[in-house]
Amino acid sequence: MSALLASAVAVGAVATPAWADENDGYCTEREVCVFEHWYGGGGRRDYFNADPNFTDDTFWYFSGSWPAPSNAIVNDRTSSVLNGDAYCKPALFQNADYGGNALIIPYGDNDGYMVNDLSPWGMNDTISSIAWRDCL
Repeated sequence: MSALLASAVAVGAVATPAWADENDGYCTEREVCVFEHWYGGGGRRDYFNADPNFTDDTFWYFSGSWPAPSNAIVNDRTSSVLNGDAYCKPALFQNADYGGNALIIPYGDNDGYMVNDLSPWGMNDTISSIAWRDCL
């Protein structure tokens, strides 16, 4: 297994970036986006804050140049991820409440850090929560 895959540890206080904003369907600087399909395809969901449970999160889909909300649930449907944050690493957990294995995504740069396929780490369609780690 890759060094990206780490065992989940007990989570006390979850780190949250100070620039928190609500979900809007755009993958911008200082947030992480999860995608429904490989290579950033399908629906997307952007996160600023930790989220202990994806069962009430839905994907955004683009129709033309504008994102549109949907009823498609994010939980256990993530196949790729983009970290646009140069100051925090997102930890994607297999289970709700930050449980199970976690995949730690490296810091982003000007173009972000893209993981096009979560399958090699055994994490395809298994992500259920997200937290931030190693915030600078």
